[in-house]
Amino acid sequence: MMLVLLTIFAFNFEAGILKLEKKDSMYITKLLDSVRIYNDTMNIEGLYGTFVEDSNLLFLAGNVRLSTPNTDAKSDSLILREDGNIIIFMGACEIVQNKKDTLRAQRVRVNKDTLYATWAVHGNIVSKNIVFYADTLQSYDSIYTLLGRDVRVFSMGKDTLRFLGTYIRMSKDTVMSDKSSRIESGKYTIKGDTFFYYKSDSFGSFLGNVSIVWDSGMAKSDTAFFYLKDEKLDSLILKGKCHLEKYGKDNDIKLDAGLFRVFFKKDSLRALIAENSNGVLKERKKDE
Repeated sequence: MMLVLLTIFAFNFEAGILKLEKKDSMYITKLLDSVRIYNDTMNIEGLYGTFVEDSNLLFLAGNVRLSTPNTDAKSDSLILREDGNIIIFMGACEIVQNKKDTLRAQRVRVNKDTLYATWAVHGNIVSKNIVFYADTLQSYDSIYTLLGRDVRVFSMGKDTLRFLGTYIRMSKDTVMSDKSSRIESGKYTIKGDTFFYYKSDSFGSFLGNVSIVWDSGMAKSDTAFFYLKDEKLDSLILKGKCHLEKYGKDNDIKLDAGLFRVFFKKDSLRALIAENSNGVLKERKKDE
């Protein structure tokens, strides 16, 4: 096979067959029979490609592979701008950074400052211990925004802590949402209008229309602060207009208060402290 080497702008092109064509005042270079595009920091390979000189865009298709010192990627096809600042991966995309952080999607657009991925997006590029699923991922300046009908973020391997909603924003150490999302931890589900979670402190908060549900009770409040231990709910502080119900083997409790402090152990309510409270304690009869 004869190898043709062509240098265009910032990249060298290699191909088994090279054709130069002019179409409607545009100059087109067709690369066939195993194509390689490379420079000092990037290597891209595919089965065939087309370079349009007027737009400075390269289209490459067929088992596309890209590698840089820190990134390995593959897709069905790829569009590359001649300066390398915009790359669009299309079809069965997989991008691996530092040999461990992975992003998969059907379409990924990358430039110098931003990343935009769509269609069946999932991976762990935000944090090595956090996995996400979404319809769309937008990233700028190390802030990742997940959008979709069923956005899910959870701990890799454990699945004991889950963030769910339609809009979730993440950084290396924080998770937040202002679109009525929820958190699931063990047997507990916490919902609210807005939440913030700080991973390094295992601490978070919910604001607005807060509700907490577990297998033997429920609680509501205007604001909630929660603390996790080993990614399971350890304690809660409920503030504002608070209501709590607990259903036990021997009695039922219904309380209203200005503040609740709730402590858990092994997915069970261990202790409850209420301030400015009133309520009802109903003893269960033996035949109930």
